[in-house]
Amino acid sequence: MQLSGSESFHASITDLWSHLVDMKFMASLIPSVDRIDHVDEDHFICRVRPRLSFFSGTISLRFQVCSREPPDRLLVSVVGKGIGGSVTVDIELCLEEDGQGALILWNGTLSRKEGLFQPIGDGLISATARRIVDDLWGSFRTAISNQPTAETPTRGAL
Repeated sequence: MQLSGSESFHASITDLWSHLVDMKFMASLIPSVDRIDHVDEDHFICRVRPRLSFFSGTISLRFQVCSREPPDRLLVSVVGKGIGGSVTVDIELCLEEDGQGALILWNGTLSRKEGLFQPIGDGLISATARRIVDDLWGSFRTAISNQPTAETPTRGAL
């Protein structure tokens, strides 16, 4: 199963890249996060309590940066583990300049489904994943719009 899309931002590739590789920043944006257990330069682990019709309880998520090609390409692996099952999603993010700022092209591939997640159909997983991804990009957009960029001086910095 694959999901893909693109997100357009009025920000430079450099600004977007610095946020995408900031694991503390990214961990703060995860929808339905219950707690953040660990954050370092290349990964973070958090516990989420998703609102899913087919699952109740918490899921431990481990986001691991697998490859960085600054500032154009980032590969991330996400492993989710819940009671009796796990899923692995591989994500590729590619950044491109566009006329108004930058574009993030993303592709996520469900590479493994085990245990109690195995019988859940791709259609249900796809719809749920799309909602989560949309929430995440909405949070990302809001968070970066509330932060000064390198081109925007902060108050009193004249």
